Amino acid sequence: MQTHPIHRQQGRPAPSEHEHRLRPSSAVDVKDPVCGMAVDPASARHRADHGGKTWFFCGARCRERFLGDPARYVRERESHPEAHVAAEAPAG
Repeated sequence: MQTHPIHRQQGRPAPSEHEHRLRPSSAVDVKDPVCGMAVDPASARHRADHGGKTWFFCGARCRERFLGDPARYVRERESHPEAHVAAEAPAG
């Protein structure tokens, strides 16, 4: 893979090799409690309320798995918090 000389000097890939989607700096990703994928709560289409919290999911399948046994995923999050940082966000 060859990069543009200016980008190579700056340690960045050439624009044609990598795209960025910019979001406002106030946007905060949370992690899907099932798969751990980063999810933007502002645009998440898949959500569920459980235990007084709103949980956000990457897709319908993860939401369905969570709803099938929410205690399992809450328990996993509590036993491994570093793997699920900010798994939930306040409802709003």
